[in-house]
Amino acid sequence: MHKSIVLILTLALLCTSCGTRAAEPDTSARMRISQQTTPTGRYVILFKDRNDPALIQKSSGQLIDHVESPYLHMITALLPAAAIPVLRADQAVAAVEPDVVQEVKPQHVDWGHAKTLLPQANAAGLTGKGVKVAVLDTGISSHPDLVLAGGVSCVEYTSSYADDDGHGTHVAGIIAALNNGIGVVGVAPDAQLYAVKVLDQTGEGYTSDIVAGINWCITNGMNVINMSFGTYTGSYAMTMVLRQAVENGILCVAAGGNEGDPEGAGETVNYPGRYESVIAVAATDAYNRRAPFSASGSKIELSAPGVNVLSTYPGNDYAYMDGTSMAAPYVSGIIALWKERYPDATPARLRQILQGTALDLGAVGRDPYYGYGLVQSPVLFRDIAGHWAEPEIQSAYEHGWLRGTSLTTFTPNGSLTRAQAAVILSRALALPRLGGGSPFADIPAGHWARDEIERAYQNGVMQGLGPITFAPNAPVTRAQMAVMLSRILKLPADETLPNPYTDVFPGHWSYAAVLAVSAQNIFTGMTATTFAGGDVLTRAQCATLLNRIADRLPAN
Repeated sequence: MHKSIVLILTLALLCTSCGTRAAEPDTSARMRISQQTTPTGRYVILFKDRNDPALIQKSSGQLIDHVESPYLHMITALLPAAAIPVLRADQAVAAVEPDVVQEVKPQHVDWGHAKTLLPQANAAGLTGKGVKVAVLDTGISSHPDLVLAGGVSCVEYTSSYADDDGHGTHVAGIIAALNNGIGVVGVAPDAQLYAVKVLDQTGEGYTSDIVAGINWCITNGMNVINMSFGTYTGSYAMTMVLRQAVENGILCVAAGGNEGDPEGAGETVNYPGRYESVIAVAATDAYNRRAPFSASGSKIELSAPGVNVLSTYPGNDYAYMDGTSMAAPYVSGIIALWKERYPDATPARLRQILQGTALDLGAVGRDPYYGYGLVQSPVLFRDIAGHWAEPEIQSAYEHGWLRGTSLTTFTPNGSLTRAQAAVILSRALALPRLGGGSPFADIPAGHWARDEIERAYQNGVMQGLGPITFAPNAPVTRAQMAVMLSRILKLPADETLPNPYTDVFPGHWSYAAVLAVSAQNIFTGMTATTFAGGDVLTRAQCATLLNRIADRLPAN
């Protein structure tokens, strides 16, 4: 379905059995060179036959420069205002006009960059270096903001992989437009960009051409494949080749489709996004809302910016477009950043990281509108470098168990409140809602963690500090976490286990739990002989504990 918006150039998917069709470009929406008239009295004087410097001097002008050629007779000069009408009236003069300053607009950073934490990733030096990204589309045009590492044409009518439609060039710019101070900048500006032309000048393509393009990507060692097209019809051949691509270490990304119901009803995700081997992407706007046209359904895995996205366009131009076609390359570019950070990570591991780090939107957990949430770039917390738990903290973040206290800080030695612990454990354990709410009077409707506190209570992971008191802002102690872990792991209460701690006594409410988690080497003491159960649990300690039980958590 095409999506036309006044003053915004929209390129959406027309999903048929053959492929996609692109909307006509609205050239009025493209970036143009701005003009600023200088107030200094600097003018260009064009002569009809030959330059006449003496005439300029008679007019009290100051010569700056001149060009004399068979077809151009031009003098640049500083002129007083009174001289302008006099010179224009002279028979030898063709024109007198201000020497206008021509200025290319500063490089545009798309609104979606901040939403997906790209500034933080770029500040950490992640720009997609060494990662091969293939754009399966209408081709990619030569453009001052794009550098192509190579490509291929899989369509019958041309051997060129240049773009004869516009869609592919726009997609390419979202992924890898250069950070060169002009035009726009891509998500992964240093990624190696490859044009795989599988769609024709109308935005349509055969399944056989697309399969051939994917096979070329396998043969030529691509790391990421972007497919901003779709169809309602599945294909065995495409299923097989995409599966082979994943087995060869390639992550495959596809637009979810633009035929979504405005209310989000139904399963409207297109192929190839429906395949298990492919990440299907929904589109969001600048307010993190699902775009009304965006496909929905159980196959949506991630969401990304897809409304009013400015990118490169043929003819050394730029254009705004809408669509899941724009959202998919955001994900492809961010995958390039993660691949740069973890070059040896498998597609399965990278997908797990993308799911874990996504900003949850809509209903808690995966939902049919946003999938796991808005895709996020790699974040390297500034305050964990050299910390004893640095690897565990980064792993906990990438699994989606713990978030930072800001975009660039984790606060590893900070405490956790009981409400925060409920959120973390609900997320890590994927606790279901069992119904019945909770008895806690201090968790009113509208409390930011009410849902997670109720889930933790209903599943027997956390209890109150009193019959109707949860104390959401109280810090979690080490003894309390030992009890929670013993419940999560269903460890038997055995008070005959060895007790290495001089500060853990029989009869204490946490005694059996501390012995159980210590015997499993999950929770160790602060020293060889002290557990310090009354001490506040730190965020770094929580991250470490979750990593130690990672193999017993869902999706690990």
